[in-house]
Amino acid sequence: MKRFIRFQIIIILLLSGQFLAAQNTRSGFRQTAPQRQQNKLEVFQWFMPDSTQQHYILQLYINIPNNFLNFIQEDSGFVAKYELTVNILNAEHESIAGKISKQKRHAANFTEANSHRKVLNQKFNFNVTPGKWQVFIEVMDGAAATPHRETRKLILPEMKPLMVTAPLFFYTQSDSNDSAPQTPILPPVAIQGGPAIESRFLLTAPLHTSPVHLYCAVVNTQGDTTKFFRHTVNIRQNRQWVRIPLDDALTFGEYQLHISAQQNLAMAHAQGPFWIQWAHHSKYVPALFDAATVLKYIMDKDQYNAFMAMPDTEKEEALSRFWKERDPTPETVINELEEEYYKRVEFANQHFMPWSQKTSGWKSARGRVYILYGPPTQVERPPLSSGSQRQYEIWHYQTLNRKFLFVDRYGNGDYILYSQE
Repeated sequence: MKRFIRFQIIIILLLSGQFLAAQNTRSGFRQTAPQRQQNKLEVFQWFMPDSTQQHYILQLYINIPNNFLNFIQEDSGFVAKYELTVNILNAEHESIAGKISKQKRHAANFTEANSHRKVLNQKFNFNVTPGKWQVFIEVMDGAAATPHRETRKLILPEMKPLMVTAPLFFYTQSDSNDSAPQTPILPPVAIQGGPAIESRFLLTAPLHTSPVHLYCAVVNTQGDTTKFFRHTVNIRQNRQWVRIPLDDALTFGEYQLHISAQQNLAMAHAQGPFWIQWAHHSKYVPALFDAATVLKYIMDKDQYNAFMAMPDTEKEEALSRFWKERDPTPETVINELEEEYYKRVEFANQHFMPWSQKTSGWKSARGRVYILYGPPTQVERPPLSSGSQRQYEIWHYQTLNRKFLFVDRYGNGDYILYSQE
């Protein structure tokens, strides 16, 4: 009977009328590889000392997806024209440096014009002294009524004799040891089993006879150090590039690379996040532990307990086998059931986490129902003018003839499932 119920739930995931409605999910699950968000700019900043060690070379990478712009249909397809302005502001909001880039972008069809995966990366370089600054960004879209503006804080620390560029960026591995890297991987996501990646950074150090010792640690989201190694750099010049290769033995998930540099008594630190995406699986699949844990809603209790007790290598194989056996279209690359399930988990973690943040959103009552049944057809809430102190939500699933009542008993955003029909 339990197996039949689990099978029913899996069918509901695929056949409920809300199957495609969850496609507007935005990334918010901490362990999920960062997905490009709808109608959002991606801004990455990186800085290193110049040869005089009086200024920083600030590099800004700005990714603009197609769906951020307004495309106009022309005879040759779709065209968007825009002007991108970047200014560095001081404490008085005065511009001390600025650059303007005028762009014209083409799209072959409507789908491409509205895609968040089609992205143009633009790079800006500035020379800035240490201190507190702001980065002002404006996108003037020729077809938009108003420009898009946003401001980001920028803190450049005081120069020190021993420095490591921050934050750490990641690149596809190269055989060259000394040359400056090209365009980094942004966001820093690598495919498990795909091309290996590395971190490259500029090490600034005095020309001592003493080498610089690097202590490198790869840390997962559980706080465990999955890899630790030492590296010694003989200083041939006071500014030189260093590469730290990362092997492909890491399982999928989110990591932080921490680097500590030491020369005599001087110390410097830098870190940066990167993600390993599970090859041939949904991009929404989080780290192994989390990807396995959230299956408790569609696994039998005994099967789930045995699954969670497996070592990581066996667990990854079992997880892959679990989804392969349930792939509704095995002849295609994407497993739609797996894709939808983890997309809903991500949405639940972003939207249904209690205010206390003592538990993940997928463990909440609303999160569980959302994962199993998808977005409701209709949601009822008390009107603001009702004066009701007890908040509630009634989720209606018309195609399934189901209804769920959630109640926030204590007014802290922690809804319980009060009744269901």
